[in-house]
Amino acid sequence: SVEVFDEADLKRSELNVKLTSSNKNVAEFDILGNLETKKSGRTTISARVENLKASFKISVVKNPARKVTLSLDREEIRTGDVIALNAKALNRSDRIIDDIPITYSYHGQADYGEFALPAAGLITDDGRFVAETAGLYTLIASSNGYSDQKTIKVVPRNVKKQVKLVGHGLISDVLTGDLWVWAGVDKHKGKDFAVTGTWGSNGEAYFWDVTDPSNMTIIDTITVDARTVNDVKISEDGRVGVITREGASNRKNGFVILDVSDPYNVTISAEYNDDMTGGVHNVFIYENHVYAVNNGRKYDIINIDDPSNPFRVGVFELDTPGHSIHDVWIENGIAYSSNWSDGVVAVDIGGAKFDETDRSKSQFNPLLSRTGQGSPSNPVKLASMEDPTGRNHAAFPFLSKSTGNFYIIAGDENFPWGVLAPKGQPSNPRGGYHFLNFTDPDNPKEEAIYEVPEAGSHNLWVFDDVLIAGNYQGGLRVVDISGDLLGDIYKQGREIGLYVPYHKEGKIPNAPFVWGAQPYKDYIFFADMNSGLYCIQLVDGQASGRRIPG
Repeated sequence: SVEVFDEADLKRSELNVKLTSSNKNVAEFDILGNLETKKSGRTTISARVENLKASFKISVVKNPARKVTLSLDREEIRTGDVIALNAKALNRSDRIIDDIPITYSYHGQADYGEFALPAAGLITDDGRFVAETAGLYTLIASSNGYSDQKTIKVVPRNVKKQVKLVGHGLISDVLTGDLWVWAGVDKHKGKDFAVTGTWGSNGEAYFWDVTDPSNMTIIDTITVDARTVNDVKISEDGRVGVITREGASNRKNGFVILDVSDPYNVTISAEYNDDMTGGVHNVFIYENHVYAVNNGRKYDIINIDDPSNPFRVGVFELDTPGHSIHDVWIENGIAYSSNWSDGVVAVDIGGAKFDETDRSKSQFNPLLSRTGQGSPSNPVKLASMEDPTGRNHAAFPFLSKSTGNFYIIAGDENFPWGVLAPKGQPSNPRGGYHFLNFTDPDNPKEEAIYEVPEAGSHNLWVFDDVLIAGNYQGGLRVVDISGDLLGDIYKQGREIGLYVPYHKEGKIPNAPFVWGAQPYKDYIFFADMNSGLYCIQLVDGQASGRRIPG
């Protein structure tokens, strides 16, 4: 591969690089930039762009392979399971040849199935295979014209569950924003509560009693000077709440700190708007600090040991040209931010201590081994991965319990035809969730994507190797992300269930627009922008998903 950097050390991917070989009889580039070797010999490979040139010499030697063997560790897998092809190239003496290119391919015959799908899957250059449809597949390994093949049976994944609507709190006069669910304290111990924000409306946040999810009721409302209360968060001890402000009449946006120990009588402890006239879009509360995304440029770190007397202790801001930020999520003392074109960024803000002798797959987040220098007053960058599309809107850490692989799931947000909610019309966004493998933090790579066709993506949550995804007009999706992940997850039968909340009395009638969700106890709560707060439950049985307007 060729990378071009300018004087500012910025990657210039738009430039046209010309690749040449000095001896085309030995090796030559095709029109796609692939180098094809033809015979033994030497040649010089050059890359030229404008007045810059880089070259290196290579030697092409005769391929000694005279036999290929292929073995598999299983004869049957499910759709979505990843299997490694164990292929070896041997010379005339049947000795294994190291560092020799082996190419992989497959063909298959799908089970007829409900939808008469064709055989479909993915096989990688390093010999990993995953199938999207059930059937019989022939896997092939080749080198120097020699090959071996094995047949494997692929069966349906069968993870579907029934989605049961437990309760719904209709909000139809304003657009609903984010949500948070938490357990009551003191005299309300044993009860459960939720808070939802509002978007482009009257600066309100609604507090709910959800102890009985089948009868969720609003018990208090806080109104602040804002057009949008986009984000709402509650502290781990269930006593402090934070709501964000955008569009204040006096431009004093920032955020508002609340005492939520009595959700029936929520009070304002303090407002914080120092240098936040541009508005705070998202926040996170972690160990008595508020991490506030300020004006889409940085996140300020505010101490709330005394909620009535907040003060700034730190700030984290990228130094890339035109940088911006959308959200931040914190787990074990590491802040994971979503930064549009700059992608996902992991920052040490006081990484949790861990037992260095415990390297078990289920316990080890590789980023924790790099922590120790950061704190709220001294945030230290640990790792990052850019987003070439510029659409990175969410970032969520995921340590797979089944494999030990560590991912940062990067969510898109893209409105190709604009945001139409202010006009009272349904929007039509697009997007997906990218699984970025950070098991080696120095070499992160995207390995899988979950993308619902013709639907958007917004906020997400992960628990027990299950993805809970808010997919805007695509509804709420619950997805099995256990095991190794590779390719297009949506097509692999990994979807456990879905709920698409059409409602005839919504702010925009019959226009589902799921914002995000939170697992809580045996339920999943989610907010729909047009129709309010929902609670669902997964139960064993025939799969279902509400799709018909009601």
